[in-house]
Amino acid sequence: MRAGMGGISIAAILLILGIVILVIVVAVIVVLAVVLSKGSKNKNMPQVTVNAFVIGKRENVTPDYIALYYVAFQLENGERVELCVDGASYGVIVEGDRGLLTFQGTRFLGFQRNY
Repeated sequence: MRAGMGGISIAAILLILGIVILVIVVAVIVVLAVVLSKGSKNKNMPQVTVNAFVIGKRENVTPDYIALYYVAFQLENGERVELCVDGASYGVIVEGDRGLLTFQGTRFLGFQRNY
């Protein structure tokens, strides 16, 4: 069976369409698995509160105009971590602040500035 589209058969078009749909479904499943495993990993990590120093801030705007906010901390043991924070926390945390950082895995739970 041949269609009028330059000699491409309907079966070939359906095969290509099926492959594209399969690739999209697999990609969605992989993304969901990664997100769920990260959340599960964080949930199983201990909640930690440590002295920390704010060494930097940045924001990233996604192609669909969603702003993601990140703050980099240096912990008292010298380790550096960058955590995604909510907009309100991002607005009040200033580079150079010192205080108590509470986090769980890669999840930011709070920062209490020392005055």
